[in-house]
Amino acid sequence: TALVYNTQFEYTLTILATDQALVVLERRVGSFVLTINVNDVNSDPPVLDSIGPQSLEENLPSGSIVFTVSATDPDKGLTVPLSFSITEGTTVPFSISVTGTPTSTLATAEISTNEILDFESGTTQYNLTIVVTDGTMTDSEIVTVTVVDMNDVAPEFTLSQYAFSANENEPSAIVGAANATDADTIGGPIMYTKSGDNNDDFLVDSSTGVITLNGQLDAE
Repeated sequence: TALVYNTQFEYTLTILATDQALVVLERRVGSFVLTINVNDVNSDPPVLDSIGPQSLEENLPSGSIVFTVSATDPDKGLTVPLSFSITEGTTVPFSISVTGTPTSTLATAEISTNEILDFESGTTQYNLTIVVTDGTMTDSEIVTVTVVDMNDVAPEFTLSQYAFSANENEPSAIVGAANATDADTIGGPIMYTKSGDNNDDFLVDSSTGVITLNGQLDAE
């Protein structure tokens, strides 16, 4: 039967030595206690606790903690502390650092941002491979980190300046339309309003941006 350090790391045996006197009752017995220590070898890989999908808001300061991970190793006789790393095919704006004092059987780490993440930049999801190693054997998990959009961008008009003309004496005529877009996904639909001089002479459709005359204009 194979010895398993993690099940029992020490055995105590009593060894007997008996002479073979012809009279059994006169035989003498000597003994000593033998202690056998089982040497632990790196037979089991470390194990990452299940992490699952993660998310963070855009625009958080660089260095913000996104999530934490922990790992254990059933090998109890090793001395090399567990360590963590992030691997992926391309550079990712995240780093991982061990917290506290890691041991060969237990360690935790924090994953934090290396830069300010912007939802509108085009990268809204990262797949991070979190790896833990005991120096020889490893365990890993792919963690999906989603950047959450915030309402941080003002709507922009498709043109920097609009110029329309309208004929006099044509009440309710359509003057033109202004169009704007919003890069944010959570700000809701765009609403158009108006301000400025001659505010009462025109109407603006709040949902379409279409501008119409409110009555008729008189150039004279």
